[in-house]
Amino acid sequence: MHEAYKGLLTELYHGDAWETNARTGVGIYLLHGGTSFKLDVSSGKLPLAGNRAYYPRVAAAEVAWQMLGTKDPEFIMKHAPKMWGKFIEDGELKTAYGYRWRKHFGRDQLGLAIEELRGNPTNRQLFISAWDPGSDGLGGPQPKNIPCPVGFTVSRFEDELHMTVLIRSSDVVVGLPYDVMAYALTLDAIAASTGTRPSSLTVTLAHPHYYAPHAQLVEDCVIGERSSWVTGVEPNSLGGRSRRSWHGLTTTWPRSRAWPPVYRRTTGTPCRSSSNDRQVGSSFHGHGRPCCGLVEGPPLPGRRGGRDARQAAAVLRVQRAPP
Repeated sequence: MHEAYKGLLTELYHGDAWETNARTGVGIYLLHGGTSFKLDVSSGKLPLAGNRAYYPRVAAAEVAWQMLGTKDPEFIMKHAPKMWGKFIEDGELKTAYGYRWRKHFGRDQLGLAIEELRGNPTNRQLFISAWDPGSDGLGGPQPKNIPCPVGFTVSRFEDELHMTVLIRSSDVVVGLPYDVMAYALTLDAIAASTGTRPSSLTVTLAHPHYYAPHAQLVEDCVIGERSSWVTGVEPNSLGGRSRRSWHGLTTTWPRSRAWPPVYRRTTGTPCRSSSNDRQVGSSFHGHGRPCCGLVEGPPLPGRRGGRDARQAAAVLRVQRAPP
């Protein structure tokens, strides 16, 4: 991820496209025509941008909340209040991605996609949409948060699972690194629910840009004091690290390992392995064999378990949302 991300920042930095956005009134540097990059996620490592401190627990909490398929902000406000609090209207997040995926259009898009991946793996129609043309943009009511990642596709080839994400507007400094982490975790959860292995994550940015107040940060990343990026660190655990010690890390899954051989889901007795050994979205809870077959996650990084962490792990299960 760090190579693709640095390449994107470099192209933006050396470009000459600049405009003032009419909606925000802030100047932006942009890349005309968009761009795409493809990440190999088969190693089981969470892709990080690598240029500054990031918090995977925030991305994990977002994915857990999205799997709930709700507009209720209570859960996400416990874990990412600064990011999502500004979008609350009338006590809810009107365009919540998970709600769009699972309930908004009168069907559970995510659940149906998983059924197809299991029973009809050559289906090319597995597009999960967060964009509602009846209300978003172009004459719509303009809610506080109009979806930036408008949707994603999943496709299966033998026992490999691939995902392509379309982001209509991408703030490459603030939003993109977390979008990549969140969709990598989503891909992993879907793979664990379909007996496949995550293989690739392709991200298409229709309008990549960064805001003028971040220009110095981008310059530092490309040619300045941050230009020597960390190429990879594999810590034993996400917990117990100071904020400073996480600066620049690029791989952060706890006890990450290469993906195991092809496996099948099972419905045996619940797993008794330590919660510290569990991988997000994996049914191999640290002991190298399939057990209960649930899509579970670890205690959120940086925390020592507790109710919130267990709740986040419990909802990171890809199953049909209740009507």
